[in-house]
Amino acid sequence: MEFISKTPEETEKIGEKVIKRYKPPCIFCLFGELGSGKTTFIRGAARYMGVTKVRSPTFLYIFIYNLPHVNLYHIDLYRITKTEEWNALGLDEYFSDKKGIIFIEWADRIRKLLPEKRVDVVFELIDEKRRKIIVKEKN
Repeated sequence: MEFISKTPEETEKIGEKVIKRYKPPCIFCLFGELGSGKTTFIRGAARYMGVTKVRSPTFLYIFIYNLPHVNLYHIDLYRITKTEEWNALGLDEYFSDKKGIIFIEWADRIRKLLPEKRVDVVFELIDEKRRKIIVKEKN
C-alpha cells in the first residue's frame, strides 16, 4: 500500500486505516527521517484502538498500553546507537506477546534483530508538507 499525506491529520487517518487491516500479534517497523510522521501515524492507529493520549517514548524507550483485547507497545529507538543496547533493555520479549501490536520507531537501528514476519512502514519526505507512506508486509 502506498499513501500520500499532506497534513498530520491525514497521516493519523492513514495510521487508522492501516491498523484496521491487522490483528495481534503484529509488529510494525517504522523507517524514516526525523519529522517524517512516524509518531503521528502511530497516534492515529492507537486512537483507533482506544488510546486517547499518545506521545513519543523517546527518553523512556517504550510505552505500553494494556487495552481490553490487545497490548499496544510503542517503542522508540531514536536514542539506541548499538544493537547491544536493545538486548540490554530486554525489549525483545514483547515480540512473543500473542495479544501484542508493536510499533517500533527507528527500526533501522536494530534491523538485523527484526523478525522476518512484520509490516514495514517507510516514511519519505516529498517536500515541506507532503509525505509518502509505504506499507509492505514481510514474511
